Amino acid sequence: MQNNESIPFDTNRTYEWLIISQSYLQCSLITARMLKLELSTHEYGVAEGSPLQWCLKEIYGRYGQDCNYLIFPILFNFKHGVELYLKTISGMDTSQFDKKHNLISLLTTTGIKNVDCKRIIEKYHRCNFLMPNNNRGDESNTFERYAAQDTPYNNFEFYDPSYTNDKRLKFLPKLKTKKIIELIEDIEKLTDIIREESLERLRNAK
Repeated sequence: MQNNESIPFDTNRTYEWLIISQSYLQCSLITARMLKLELSTHEYGVAEGSPLQWCLKEIYGRYGQDCNYLIFPILFNFKHGVELYLKTISGMDTSQFDKKHNLISLLTTTGIKNVDCKRIIEKYHRCNFLMPNNNRGDESNTFERYAAQDTPYNNFEFYDPSYTNDKRLKFLPKLKTKKIIELIEDIEKLTDIIREESLERLRNAK
Protein backbone atom coordinates (compact mmCIF):
# COMPACT_ATOMS: atom_id res chain seq x y z
CA MET A 1 0.00 0.00 0.00
CA GLN A 2 1.46 3.33 -1.07
CA ASN A 3 1.90 6.13 1.47
CA ASN A 4 3.94 9.34 1.74
CA GLU A 5 6.99 7.31 2.75
CA SER A 6 7.14 5.26 -0.45
CA ILE A 7 6.59 5.47 -4.19
CA PRO A 8 5.90 2.73 -6.74
CA PHE A 9 8.98 0.65 -7.54
CA ASP A 10 9.63 0.27 -11.26
CA THR A 11 10.47 -3.43 -11.56
CA ASN A 12 11.69 -2.82 -15.12
CA ARG A 13 14.63 -0.96 -13.60
CA THR A 14 15.56 -3.55 -10.98
CA TYR A 15 18.82 -4.43 -12.71
CA GLU A 16 19.80 -0.75 -12.96
CA TRP A 17 19.11 -0.21 -9.26
CA LEU A 18 21.21 -3.23 -8.34
CA ILE A 19 24.12 -2.07 -10.50
CA ILE A 20 23.95 1.46 -9.10
CA SER A 21 23.90 0.09 -5.55
CA GLN A 22 26.86 -2.14 -6.31
CA SER A 23 28.76 0.77 -7.87
CA TYR A 24 28.65 2.81 -4.65
CA LEU A 25 29.96 -0.19 -2.71
CA GLN A 26 32.73 -0.74 -5.26
CA CYS A 27 33.79 2.92 -5.07
CA SER A 28 34.08 2.68 -1.29
CA LEU A 29 35.97 -0.61 -1.52
CA ILE A 30 38.44 0.59 -4.16
CA THR A 31 39.25 3.73 -2.19
CA ALA A 32 39.54 1.83 1.10
CA ARG A 33 41.98 -0.60 -0.51
CA MET A 34 44.06 2.31 -1.82
CA LEU A 35 44.06 3.90 1.63
CA LYS A 36 45.14 0.60 3.19
CA LEU A 37 48.02 0.34 0.74
CA GLU A 38 49.11 3.88 1.55
CA LEU A 39 48.87 3.54 5.34
CA SER A 40 50.74 0.27 5.30
CA THR A 41 53.70 1.89 3.55
CA HIS A 42 53.65 5.51 4.65
CA GLU A 43 51.72 6.06 7.87
CA TYR A 44 51.20 9.84 7.94
CA GLY A 45 51.10 11.03 4.38
CA VAL A 46 51.13 10.17 0.70
CA ALA A 47 54.37 8.47 -0.36
CA GLU A 48 56.05 9.90 -3.44
CA GLY A 49 55.32 7.68 -6.43
CA SER A 50 52.80 5.52 -4.57
CA PRO A 51 49.61 4.24 -6.27
CA LEU A 52 47.55 6.44 -3.97
CA GLN A 53 49.57 9.52 -4.88
CA TRP A 54 48.86 8.81 -8.55
CA CYS A 55 45.19 8.18 -7.75
CA LEU A 56 44.88 11.43 -5.78
CA LYS A 57 46.58 13.41 -8.53
CA GLU A 58 44.10 12.00 -11.00
CA ILE A 59 41.19 12.88 -8.71
CA TYR A 60 42.27 16.25 -7.30
CA GLY A 61 44.67 17.54 -9.94
CA ARG A 62 46.51 20.56 -8.62
CA TYR A 63 44.39 20.76 -5.46
CA GLY A 64 46.11 19.01 -2.57
CA GLN A 65 44.29 16.58 -0.33
CA ASP A 66 45.32 14.63 2.76
CA CYS A 67 44.48 11.01 1.93
CA ASN A 68 43.11 10.38 5.42
CA TYR A 69 40.13 12.61 4.74
CA LEU A 70 39.05 9.96 2.25
CA ILE A 71 37.60 8.04 5.19
CA PHE A 72 34.47 10.22 5.03
CA PRO A 73 33.54 9.60 1.37
CA ILE A 74 34.51 5.94 1.83
CA LEU A 75 32.04 5.58 4.68
CA PHE A 76 29.38 7.65 2.93
CA ASN A 77 29.57 5.64 -0.31
CA PHE A 78 29.50 2.41 1.67
CA LYS A 79 26.41 3.40 3.63
CA HIS A 80 24.67 4.92 0.61
CA GLY A 81 25.28 1.77 -1.42
CA VAL A 82 23.83 -0.32 1.39
CA GLU A 83 20.80 1.98 1.57
CA LEU A 84 20.10 1.64 -2.16
CA TYR A 85 20.59 -2.12 -2.04
CA LEU A 86 18.14 -2.49 0.84
CA LYS A 87 15.58 -0.28 -0.89
CA THR A 88 15.91 -2.30 -4.09
CA ILE A 89 15.58 -5.63 -2.29
CA SER A 90 12.50 -4.36 -0.47
CA GLY A 91 11.09 -2.96 -3.72
CA MET A 92 11.48 -6.33 -5.41
CA ASP A 93 9.28 -7.84 -2.71
CA THR A 94 6.71 -5.09 -2.13
CA SER A 95 6.67 -3.15 -5.44
CA GLN A 96 7.24 -0.02 -3.36
CA PHE A 97 10.39 2.12 -3.21
CA ASP A 98 10.95 3.20 0.39
CA LYS A 99 11.80 6.91 0.65
CA LYS A 100 13.20 6.63 4.19
CA HIS A 101 16.95 6.52 4.78
CA ASN A 102 17.27 4.79 8.16
CA LEU A 103 19.39 1.68 7.54
CA ILE A 104 17.97 -0.22 10.52
CA SER A 105 14.41 0.43 9.39
CA LEU A 106 15.25 -0.53 5.81
CA LEU A 107 16.93 -3.73 6.95
CA THR A 108 13.78 -4.67 8.87
CA THR A 109 11.66 -4.02 5.76
CA THR A 110 13.75 -6.43 3.69
CA GLY A 111 13.31 -9.27 6.17
CA ILE A 112 17.00 -10.17 5.97
CA LYS A 113 17.83 -12.24 9.06
CA ASN A 114 21.60 -12.66 8.58
CA VAL A 115 23.34 -11.92 11.91
CA ASP A 116 26.50 -10.48 10.32
CA CYS A 117 24.40 -8.24 8.09
CA LYS A 118 22.57 -6.79 11.08
CA ARG A 119 25.78 -6.39 13.11
CA ILE A 120 27.61 -4.50 10.36
CA ILE A 121 24.68 -2.25 9.49
CA GLU A 122 24.11 -1.36 13.15
CA LYS A 123 27.83 -0.56 13.51
CA TYR A 124 27.86 1.99 10.69
CA HIS A 125 24.37 3.29 11.46
CA ARG A 126 25.87 4.51 14.77
CA CYS A 127 29.20 5.74 13.34
CA ASN A 128 30.96 3.22 15.55
CA PHE A 129 33.81 2.75 13.08
CA LEU A 130 35.24 6.15 14.07
CA MET A 131 33.41 6.59 17.38
CA PRO A 132 32.94 3.22 19.14
CA ASN A 133 30.99 4.73 22.05
CA ASN A 134 28.51 6.73 20.00
CA ASN A 135 24.91 5.56 20.41
CA ARG A 136 23.18 8.13 18.24
CA GLY A 137 21.66 6.54 15.17
CA ASP A 138 22.11 8.04 11.71
CA GLU A 139 18.38 8.30 11.00
CA SER A 140 18.83 10.13 7.68
CA ASN A 141 22.04 8.27 6.69
CA THR A 142 23.96 11.53 6.19
CA PHE A 143 26.51 11.61 9.05
CA GLU A 144 29.51 11.42 6.75
CA ARG A 145 27.89 13.59 4.09
CA TYR A 146 27.56 16.46 6.55
CA ALA A 147 30.41 15.54 8.85
CA ALA A 148 30.78 19.01 10.35
CA GLN A 149 27.17 19.92 11.08
CA ASP A 150 24.31 18.40 13.05
CA THR A 151 25.93 14.99 13.43
CA PRO A 152 27.79 13.14 16.20
CA TYR A 153 30.92 14.66 14.63
CA ASN A 154 29.86 18.05 16.05
CA ASN A 155 31.98 17.42 19.12
CA PHE A 156 34.66 15.49 17.26
CA GLU A 157 38.03 17.30 17.33
CA PHE A 158 39.20 17.07 13.75
CA TYR A 159 42.55 18.70 14.30
CA ASP A 160 45.45 18.03 16.62
CA PRO A 161 46.60 21.39 18.03
CA SER A 162 50.15 20.05 18.38
CA TYR A 163 50.56 20.57 14.64
CA THR A 164 51.30 24.10 13.51
CA ASN A 165 51.83 24.14 9.77
CA ASP A 166 50.47 20.73 8.84
CA LYS A 167 47.29 20.06 10.79
CA ARG A 168 46.01 16.50 10.58
CA LEU A 169 42.95 14.69 11.78
CA LYS A 170 43.16 14.03 15.48
CA PHE A 171 42.16 10.40 15.00
CA LEU A 172 45.04 9.81 12.58
CA PRO A 173 47.17 7.94 15.14
CA LYS A 174 44.28 5.49 15.53
CA LEU A 175 43.61 5.16 11.80
CA LYS A 176 46.14 2.38 11.33
CA THR A 177 46.25 -0.26 8.63
CA LYS A 178 44.44 -2.69 10.97
CA LYS A 179 41.49 -0.31 11.18
CA ILE A 180 41.22 0.05 7.41
CA ILE A 181 41.41 -3.74 7.05
CA GLU A 182 38.43 -3.94 9.42
CA LEU A 183 36.50 -1.54 7.18
CA ILE A 184 37.44 -3.44 4.02
CA GLU A 185 36.32 -6.72 5.57
CA ASP A 186 33.00 -5.17 6.61
CA ILE A 187 32.39 -3.81 3.10
CA GLU A 188 33.27 -7.13 1.47
CA LYS A 189 31.20 -9.24 3.86
CA LEU A 190 28.12 -7.03 3.72
CA THR A 191 28.36 -6.76 -0.06
CA ASP A 192 28.43 -10.56 -0.38
CA ILE A 193 25.42 -10.93 1.90
CA ILE A 194 23.14 -8.37 0.26
CA ARG A 195 24.21 -9.38 -3.26
CA GLU A 196 23.18 -12.94 -2.51
CA GLU A 197 19.90 -11.72 -1.00
CA SER A 198 19.14 -9.72 -4.15
CA LEU A 199 20.07 -12.62 -6.44
CA GLU A 200 17.85 -14.96 -4.44
CA ARG A 201 14.90 -12.65 -4.94
CA LEU A 202 15.65 -12.42 -8.66
CA ARG A 203 15.67 -16.21 -8.87
CA ASN A 204 12.39 -16.44 -7.00
CA ALA A 205 10.80 -13.85 -9.27
CA LYS A 206 11.35 -16.00 -12.36
